Amino acid sequence: FLMSFHVVRFYRKASKYPKGPFPLPVVGNLLSLRGETPLHLKAEEWHRKYGDPFTMWMGEKPMVMLNSYQVLREAFIDKRHEFAGRFPTRLGALQTRTNHDILFEDYNPRWKALRKVALTAVRKYALSESVETLCAQVVDAYVDSLRKGPNTVDSKDPFMFILFNIVGTSVFGTKFEKESPELARIRQITDRFSEVAPNGLPSDIVPWLGILYRKTEKTMESLFSELLGLLEVLYKKAVDSYVPGTTRNFTHSMLAAREEALQQEKSDAQYLTEANMVQILLDIFGAATDTSLGELQWLCLTM
Repeated sequence: FLMSFHVVRFYRKASKYPKGPFPLPVVGNLLSLRGETPLHLKAEEWHRKYGDPFTMWMGEKPMVMLNSYQVLREAFIDKRHEFAGRFPTRLGALQTRTNHDILFEDYNPRWKALRKVALTAVRKYALSESVETLCAQVVDAYVDSLRKGPNTVDSKDPFMFILFNIVGTSVFGTKFEKESPELARIRQITDRFSEVAPNGLPSDIVPWLGILYRKTEKTMESLFSELLGLLEVLYKKAVDSYVPGTTRNFTHSMLAAREEALQQEKSDAQYLTEANMVQILLDIFGAATDTSLGELQWLCLTM
């Protein structure tokens, strides 16, 4: 009886979404993705067959796929509030650890409050620091550290050193030495993230897969815990050097923005906790290093 009830409820739910490939209870369309065809090519095939938009089911989670400019414009501009938000993921839970950030938070008052503080901090910092000058200083310092004469260098090494120093100085006011143990460990953790879960965790899509991939989740949990510990040390150093009215780094700007927000919007105070501020800094640190590293490597290859 319970199985029949679940199946009926699943297909009743599926009938409310745009048509797409026929899903099965529990697994959805995952069986159709077992082949070597990349997801984006499979999505193009389904788009031609079922129209725009169509629904693909990852386990029992519906994914409404938008494919044309007209539909994307309607969704992101005309109906932006209906399409806003993000469903909870296991990866997000491992990072935030019952706290909240911008990247993994759903569209709600908490997300709005955190985003508002972050945007205010960006504006404050942009007016107080020359990023161009900082970039030039960091690059020059790395070039000066190279041995004279011909050298064979893995492009990932200088780009990572440069990015971490630019982001570390901008966000926390901390410069890393070339042989810094903190820098080396952050790099190792970043590399492990890519090795262990390059596309997220299976349980992000199908929660019960967390049972089968428990070892992977424990590894990611340990990596997040260590990375947060390293960044919390940098955050505390930046907080200790903060003087109201000065913005030497992004953390200072965010503290100033938080103070303003608490004065202007008393209702936001419950969201602007110190733990949530650290999560925002982790969002910025991660977003500014991982994707930028890949972009710089590709740009180097095309030169």
